[in-house]
Amino acid sequence: RVAGYIFWSTPVKLHETFRLILGEDYEKLKAGSTVTVNDESGVFSLEPAILEDLDMHNMDEYLTALGKRPVLVIHGLADEVVSPSNAEYICKGAENAELELVMGADHSFLNKNLERENLTVAWLRKNFL
Repeated sequence: RVAGYIFWSTPVKLHETFRLILGEDYEKLKAGSTVTVNDESGVFSLEPAILEDLDMHNMDEYLTALGKRPVLVIHGLADEVVSPSNAEYICKGAENAELELVMGADHSFLNKNLERENLTVAWLRKNFL
């Protein structure tokens, strides 16, 4: 059984996040074209159906399903990939959520890993020890 949840830089506003990440390729997907993406994971294709898949996820329902379990949301205020508004959305939808916004942290918490880890460990101690 899951006792609690930790979300680091988690996207829940899927269309908004994909639009930001893909730029004009998002519009090509909306128009029905396949796009090729080249990122740190390599080269891959995205089919237009991915946008339909995004619509199949009801984030409000998912967040409600977390119930009373404790939730920690950590997000960087300088996240260039996933807007911090996603973290705020999680906290509004989760019944027992705690939000930590980290000044100067980007999506991968480059140079802020220790701060993220310290926040996580402190939360785990507070909630589970």
